[in-house]
Amino acid sequence: MAWKHWALSLLLSTRALSQSTTPSSPLPINDTTLLWGPYRPNLYFGLRPRLPRSLSTALLWSRVEDFQAVQHNVRYTCEQHEGMAGYGWDVYDPRTGGVQTVRDKGNGVDMETSFVKLEGGKEGWVARVKGTPREDAVLGAGSEGGVEGVKTAVWFTVGMEGLGSVEAVGGEEGEAAEAGFDGEVVFTGQTTDLGGFKLVVRESGSNSHPTHNHPSAVEKPLDRTFVHSLQVPEEALWQAKAILFGSLKTTIDSYVTEYTEAKMPPPWQTYTIQHRPGQGNMHIVQKTFTGAFQFDVVYTPASVATPFSGDVTRAIVRTMKTFDMKYDTVLKPQAPFGGEAYARFSKNLFSNLVGGIGYFHGDQLIDRSADPAYEEESEGFWQETAEARAMNRAQLEGPYELFTSIPTAVLPKRVLVGRGVPSPAYR
Repeated sequence: MAWKHWALSLLLSTRALSQSTTPSSPLPINDTTLLWGPYRPNLYFGLRPRLPRSLSTALLWSRVEDFQAVQHNVRYTCEQHEGMAGYGWDVYDPRTGGVQTVRDKGNGVDMETSFVKLEGGKEGWVARVKGTPREDAVLGAGSEGGVEGVKTAVWFTVGMEGLGSVEAVGGEEGEAAEAGFDGEVVFTGQTTDLGGFKLVVRESGSNSHPTHNHPSAVEKPLDRTFVHSLQVPEEALWQAKAILFGSLKTTIDSYVTEYTEAKMPPPWQTYTIQHRPGQGNMHIVQKTFTGAFQFDVVYTPASVATPFSGDVTRAIVRTMKTFDMKYDTVLKPQAPFGGEAYARFSKNLFSNLVGGIGYFHGDQLIDRSADPAYEEESEGFWQETAEARAMNRAQLEGPYELFTSIPTAVLPKRVLVGRGVPSPAYR
């Protein structure tokens, strides 16, 4: 059936990456469109390739209107206790990209993250991060002018595992201002599998940035972009939130020393990272906004002579229209479920199934003792099993690669999805 063929084609091939043949083509030719994706499904938005020990990115954000908000409102991993009004992919095709919406009631902002592969991924990809203040936003102590006064700090991290390298080389024309980058921020790097690449973070649209009269604004104006480059243990790269807090604490301590606790800058100035761009395996990019905002991240392989400079909005709209046309052709809900609400619901459900696919790499701990206690046949099997495990006979094996779906969203009631109940999308 047509729908089975398309659904199967959307599900990324699980063949081993050992089929890689050359650095410029790390995956079999029919899988090149599937190299990059939001393969960090435990994060609200995290991109990486299907390659071990490679480049990865993540998005974090928080409102910064008072000194208490940041401690509890920095978003990073998908959590059910953060007061979200909902989050998930509105449309998503693993071969072309899609659009996700995070309705962050706690931070008073709706985050829209878009991901588009350029020429099937051959020319890289572009991601857009867009924030819109919510009408029901509860204003913080530092907000003025209604919900448009909501102040949001956004952090975009760039991490590198293994022997590859990535470096913040500056802004436009190699600018490396001490007070932050005025304009786009450029990273260059290379890995054995990806080859050389460039990553550019640039603002798009009309953005506003917080202002104030504290002396710290002169040294570190908030209309600039700050970059903190660090070298951290590879096993700690996934702890971007903790690394971010460490950078923020250093800034806070320096302000306390310079101005004393009684004369601190406002919170949106206090909660800024150190601006120390350069080499490292972890780079944090910070932008701080007032009201609605938007910025883009463009990844370009070194093999592409001309980096993407087109209309990102048009590329996103084209991706969404292509998804809708294909979906309506092969997976359109049938009567009596033919209304627009059913179509929107089914597209959202399908997009989150395939958008929840993640790539994982590493060792696993396996107990191959085949202890009879693990058969759980006696009445006190849990005690025997605990005793068997206490003998610590498990050993590390690997490394292995795992490519699987990891749902992170809360599914609507009465929707049955489980490992033992395959959905049509996986057949």
